[in-house]
Amino acid sequence: MMLFDLAQTNKSFLRQSKMDVLKTHDVLALEKPVETALLMGLSGLRNICVNQWHCTLQENAQKLDDSMKDLLANGLTIGQTVRLLHIPYRRPKPEEEETGEEVENQSKTETEKEKGEESTELANQSKESEKPIPSYMWYNMVTYGAPNMLVTQVSKP
Repeated sequence: MMLFDLAQTNKSFLRQSKMDVLKTHDVLALEKPVETALLMGLSGLRNICVNQWHCTLQENAQKLDDSMKDLLANGLTIGQTVRLLHIPYRRPKPEEEETGEEVENQSKTETEKEKGEESTELANQSKESEKPIPSYMWYNMVTYGAPNMLVTQVSKP
């Protein structure tokens, strides 16, 4: 189960605050992410992905879009999908997926292969310097349970 909850706007924060005043401490404790994951695990779910803290609707929508692409289109496991949410700059760009590294490797000549080690080091250094500044929202989604589960599509006969 993937819960894209804890989305918050100014209006929803005010409304939730008014509702929380009427709740007991025990009821409020059950609404926390870890407690939610524990209850779902007890009910039989093997993997639960939840947000740790509040985020915006746009951030949740982006995470949902990226997760579904990774799970369904790319065939990644739950753990790999959440990992790509933590390091989004490692997600393959659409043009990289089309060309692939195999075509790039086949086009190298012998002289390029000799110089390959030097150019690889330079390319890795340039990639390291191009990393975006980390956002705290990258680390919002966590997974509890077995991260090696795959989502498959079953076609009807």
